[in-house]
Amino acid sequence: MDLMLEFRCAQGHQWRADYSKFLSQKWCQQCNCTSRTSKKQQRLLEQQKIEEEQAKLQEELFKEARQQMERNLDMEYAKSLVMEEQIENDARIMTEMFMSSHYGDCSYEQALAIYKILCAPENYVYAKYFSKNLGEGNANSAYRQLAKLLHPDKNKHPLAGEAFLKVCNVFSTVNFSQTS
Repeated sequence: MDLMLEFRCAQGHQWRADYSKFLSQKWCQQCNCTSRTSKKQQRLLEQQKIEEEQAKLQEELFKEARQQMERNLDMEYAKSLVMEEQIENDARIMTEMFMSSHYGDCSYEQALAIYKILCAPENYVYAKYFSKNLGEGNANSAYRQLAKLLHPDKNKHPLAGEAFLKVCNVFSTVNFSQTS
């Protein structure tokens, strides 16, 4: 006959075990399960805390990168405005040369607009007409005005289509839905 012993742990859990089992198991199974569960929860909390810290760090890095990109765009904007005088001058010269050789094809204003767009790099066109600094309404208005002025159906200049496509391509990169 096996001798059954009754045990009580510090937590108040009771159990019975025979003497041979007691020699191999000297702890409360409920406390053991509770201990494992609490350790598991502790590990999960630590892992969750690490993930939250990583997410916070990643968000800070993204915010910093967005700010850097905006600073770079502002610098691009400033550089492109410096070249405005050169672009205006080149466009005026080319327009005068075109107008002296082609009478009645298009107006001086239409030819000047085409040469301004074609002489300017895309970042200048973006900064001049579609920059976020100008606002969404002004950018849309500028696009409509340029489209009306440059569209090959309205402007018979041989390079009207090329200038119109350049404006369309630049305008397609404009995105006002993002907030800083």
